Amino acid sequence: MAYRFLLEVPRPLADDANVAVTASGVAQVVVVRPAHGAGFDDNYVDLTIAARNLSVIDAIYDWYEDAGFDSPLNRSSVSLILHNGRQLPLGETDPSVAVAAIRRDQPWVERTIPKIGDHVQPAFAEGAAPAVTASALAAPATTTTTTGAAAVAVAPETAVSPIARVQAVLSEGSMFEQGARYEVIRVADLATPEHLYHDVLGLELLGRIRIEQDGTRTYLDHDYDHQTAAQDASEATLAFMTSGPLQIVLQRVGRARPLDASAVVNEFVLAVDAAKGRRIKAQVLMRGYSLLGEDANGFAFRDPFGVVWNVVSADASTDTARDVIAPVTAPAASDAAGETVEVTTPEW
Repeated sequence: MAYRFLLEVPRPLADDANVAVTASGVAQVVVVRPAHGAGFDDNYVDLTIAARNLSVIDAIYDWYEDAGFDSPLNRSSVSLILHNGRQLPLGETDPSVAVAAIRRDQPWVERTIPKIGDHVQPAFAEGAAPAVTASALAAPATTTTTTGAAAVAVAPETAVSPIARVQAVLSEGSMFEQGARYEVIRVADLATPEHLYHDVLGLELLGRIRIEQDGTRTYLDHDYDHQTAAQDASEATLAFMTSGPLQIVLQRVGRARPLDASAVVNEFVLAVDAAKGRRIKAQVLMRGYSLLGEDANGFAFRDPFGVVWNVVSADASTDTARDVIAPVTAPAASDAAGETVEVTTPEW
């Protein structure tokens, strides 16, 4: 059910008012008819507006003020008329008063609007902009905002990353905020992947965000404890990690929604120096992760969350980076002339 009210305007302004209401994106004019109780010669019309939320009120007041209708000569020329018949001249009220009056006039709307999907964690598609930067993540735990305009502290500079380049071959989605891009990796909980990506890839935690049911974001400090948060149902929703050009965001989807690692489409190419490549490979072998292949340029493995990582030499071309997924057991390959070519033993 939507809010419904009338916007009474002089007839010559009806089209402009209709455009302003429609441009809000949350409301539309469903009926245009002569003003109530007015004769055919009256110069006013009523626009019946249906709105799914009351942000349209701000749009109406902005249109009214920008057009100069709030001058002394036009002070009461545009009015809102509520369900109970009360008239609110725009020149004598402000948006907050109008919103409060409409809510009191139609209290049943907020009680009957369906809450479908409120229990679902936000899913961020490619190109969405939910909101966080490295500096914002350092904000105190008590700071909440819906716009990201909170007082924040800038994270300290870190050492030069051994990761030279990153290429997202396949990605489930990305988050953008103020020019920073984070590749989304969906996980059941945050504690395990945070430790894994720190120990194996050397990623550092920038911070965490908890998204409340009303959509606001609570920036959590580094005193956050996973076990305590799980006990009091205050777990973080997002964890942001980085190392040089590699920036990822872990999105907690909850333990009640099992993730099929075989269906994960995330795949990345990391160009690293030789020492870093050897350390990553040692971790992969010790932990028993799936080694998908290797050659002279590097190797590829799949982590427990289904993400494929192609680790190549910083000197290798990213155009041929995915070639490292060739089967490890292949003893030889053939060149264009049909001659057998020995596979070079990888330096890592």
